[in-house]
Amino acid sequence: VDFSLFLPAAAIGCFSVAVLNLNNLRDMENDFSSNKITVPILLGFNGGKIYHFILLLIGFSLSAIYLFVRPTTLFNFLYLLMVIPIVKHVFRVQSSDGGHTLDPELKIVALSTFFFSILFVLGFLIKI
Repeated sequence: VDFSLFLPAAAIGCFSVAVLNLNNLRDMENDFSSNKITVPILLGFNGGKIYHFILLLIGFSLSAIYLFVRPTTLFNFLYLLMVIPIVKHVFRVQSSDGGHTLDPELKIVALSTFFFSILFVLGFLIKI
């Protein structure tokens, strides 16, 4: 088993958890009133936003480590195109006051996760 394959798998896992975390950030008021215990409830709204940023940072870091461990071509770095929408997303989340203002960001982080995975795999499929 090539254990380096756990790096991109964990990266996609971090992005997926970021989607769930953002959903929990958006629904904090309802979760709190119905006694649901979520990570943002435990960390607070600002702590949940920091946790969200850390998840995205770890995801990109793990994928970068994978490319340094494995032989690569320039096409393997296609996934870096997703840095731009993710950085914009992080700034919008950090400036958000919560609730339904996070609805558009939930779609953005979910689609970014999808496109990240497509670009990551596509970078390995292109052989020139």
